[in-house]
Amino acid sequence: MVLAADLGWPGEVSDALSHSGGNCCELETALRKVKGKDTELLIAQASQCDLVNLVAGQIAENV
Repeated sequence: MVLAADLGWPGEVSDALSHSGGNCCELETALRKVKGKDTELLIAQASQCDLVNLVAGQIAENV
């Protein structure tokens, strides 16, 4: 298992990914597809509820 912290995301993003539970893959998909600081900021600042429920498409629509 590869931890989000091992993938080179900035600290706040890595922390958010570690709190996203089983939704980590969706968030990482969004980070890869919609590159940029805006996506990283959106995920880093997301609430716990959003971290476990948002899908990549929702993030792409809001960046």
